[in-house]
Amino acid sequence: MKKSLRKIIVPILSIVLCLFCLLCACASPPPENNDRDTDNGGFGNGNDGHLSASAHEHDLSYVPDVAPECATAGSVAYWQCLSCGKYYADELAENELGVKDISLPAVGHCFKATVAVPTCTENGYALHKCEFCDESYIDKVVEKLGHDFVELAEESSPTCTANGERKIKCSRCDQTTVETLFATGHKYIETIVAPTCTVSGEVRNTCLYCGDEVVERSSPAGHKYKIAVIAATCTENGYALHKCEFCDESYIDKVVEKLGHDFVELATESSPTCTADGERKIKCSRCDQTTVEVLSAIGHEYTATAVAPTCTVDGYTSYKCSACGDEFFDNVTAARGHEYSSEWDRDDDSHWRAAICGCAISAEKIAHLFVDGRCETCGKEQSLYRLEYAETNGGLTVTGIAVSAQVDGKSLDVVIPSEHDGQAVTAIADGAFVGNKMIKSVYIPSTVKRIGKGAFKDCSVDSVELGTVDGWKSATTSAASSGTKITWGKPTQIADSLKREYKNLYLFCT
Repeated sequence: MKKSLRKIIVPILSIVLCLFCLLCACASPPPENNDRDTDNGGFGNGNDGHLSASAHEHDLSYVPDVAPECATAGSVAYWQCLSCGKYYADELAENELGVKDISLPAVGHCFKATVAVPTCTENGYALHKCEFCDESYIDKVVEKLGHDFVELAEESSPTCTANGERKIKCSRCDQTTVETLFATGHKYIETIVAPTCTVSGEVRNTCLYCGDEVVERSSPAGHKYKIAVIAATCTENGYALHKCEFCDESYIDKVVEKLGHDFVELATESSPTCTADGERKIKCSRCDQTTVEVLSAIGHEYTATAVAPTCTVDGYTSYKCSACGDEFFDNVTAARGHEYSSEWDRDDDSHWRAAICGCAISAEKIAHLFVDGRCETCGKEQSLYRLEYAETNGGLTVTGIAVSAQVDGKSLDVVIPSEHDGQAVTAIADGAFVGNKMIKSVYIPSTVKRIGKGAFKDCSVDSVELGTVDGWKSATTSAASSGTKITWGKPTQIADSLKREYKNLYLFCT
């Protein structure tokens, strides 16, 4: 809507502005001596390059630029004198512009064509629509095709009284239409049925197509009975039977009550159980019929035993029959689950809670989540290093060290534990700490029986503290680069001599 109004208003304003400028130009007297004076760089109205005192004083108004549209011209920004109507490129009115200088022609429509193919019910055409505005038009109209009914889709046959229909389908658009198949009317065949004792006779006309019937009936013939006397037995009444000679119709009268069995002989007996009936067989003296007297099952006699729940096993009440041993369970109480300590147990890698319910288990180990050097769950301070181990005969061997990123240039005081995960630490592998410049001191426990070749080669270790082994505890190694491997096989034989001979204890061998 706004674009449409702009298309109408902008041309009208342009025309009004042009008329106003034309009127102002006609009403204003032409300026005198308006020729350029190339010598003084100004207008030719004297030698000083300035307008004469009688020159027109402009009343300038700024007109902003207007972008051109598809069908509407635009303009550049300019200054216009409200008195004389002239256009200028600057607010000092030094560069006069003509109408052509300020006008920007309409850009024209940019049509994009879309082709709509004709259908059975709609014309085809080419739609040309401007990409920048709502302007559009159509051409190259192709007449709609109309339906092409060629395929038989389905058919319902006519009946005697109702029309049928046949549906046909358009090969192009799947449109269906219906052709009417008119009712065929009845075609009767006559059938004669003779009367029976109770059923009327008839002449029946039946339609071959739909089964419609037209019937003419005659009266039934009636029964002709013959009498037979039936004696009473143990299980059946006696009576007089009247039966028709022509059909199965019959009736009885003169009924004599059945005699009933005369059970006199006990044949066998089986005792009942908790769940199964017993039985006793007896025989009739008149008809040899045997029957069974049921001895009802005696039912279970249960004794209840309560079993309390444990940490992992549900509790329940056991009901056991004292006669047959049948057992079932009821009043199940869920296992109470393990009870764990409120305090954390932990190691360098994880933390867990120990069971306090008496069961020899612990809760699942959970890896530490260190934040600023402290586990945010259990509060353990993060270790600056972690020793690496390998299993050997009789214990663990230290094979290396993993240093935390928090070390960041700090020196390490490495303590080798006497045991790890329940196993004794008994040796330090060849080259275990080779080249590690961050290690400043090392504590080696008395459980370590062997220090491998080059275990501390090229390290910056200042001191070594040994676990108490026959009285000697420590030595300095600040200048160590090579030396003799020490095995604590007979420590008392080598301790004194080493302390005397080596001021620097060469534990860090090549």
